[in-house]
Amino acid sequence: TSMKTIYFPLRLATGANFINRVDERKALHHHINNLQHSWIMAPRRYGKTSLCSQILQELSKKQGRFLTTLMNFTVAEDARAVESLIKDRIAQLISQLITPTKKSLLVIKKLFKAFKPEIVIDSDGNAKFKLLSANSNPAQSIIDMLLEIDEYASNEKKTLVIVFDEFQHLATIKGSKHIEASIRHAAERVKASTYLFSGSNRHLLASMFEDRNRPLFQMSFKLILGRIHEDDYCAFLLKMAKKRWQKAISQTAVIN
Repeated sequence: TSMKTIYFPLRLATGANFINRVDERKALHHHINNLQHSWIMAPRRYGKTSLCSQILQELSKKQGRFLTTLMNFTVAEDARAVESLIKDRIAQLISQLITPTKKSLLVIKKLFKAFKPEIVIDSDGNAKFKLLSANSNPAQSIIDMLLEIDEYASNEKKTLVIVFDEFQHLATIKGSKHIEASIRHAAERVKASTYLFSGSNRHLLASMFEDRNRPLFQMSFKLILGRIHEDDYCAFLLKMAKKRWQKAISQTAVIN
């Protein structure tokens, strides 16, 4: 028997389950293609993470030009945890970027020398990376990692899209302004990276990007998600009903 199709998943909605957000997707694609950073605000369950994940899926189909990663800040309890989270995702991006040739491995080892990269080649010839060390200053480590991966991507003619999900959680961490300042420092200098910041606490997130006393002030375009209109849900239900039963149902039946 086939698995039951879930039309309204409680987790991420992507692919065929992702509906609407046409204008938002268009705006984000425009910003990404022009290397412009964005911050996305929406209450929980409005679909901001699904929107970011859908964007990353769409970018991944563009002939290998884009490399993407998403990191969730709710798991970070302090500055070192933020640094560790970013370090893990940067290592994943390196693994996507690198071709396991002697020359490219030497370039990565030299570029990330301070982080003592560990390189493992699996049975299929794929390189897997870990960054083992770190600067004594987490904020400086973050600057170095973001700029070094950007430099390598630029040389390889790739574009990186990095999503900082539930980013407002950073504001609750001791010393957060130093981390915010390090991200701004990198964001102003990258040549091949776009950052998407998303969050569900409007007050905290707006404070981070709209308070002139905060490091990230006016650094990114703002995108606020509203509720998806009932007309869009109606169209989706009509489409899924026809797919499920091979028969059209009336719009009145859906509305009622």
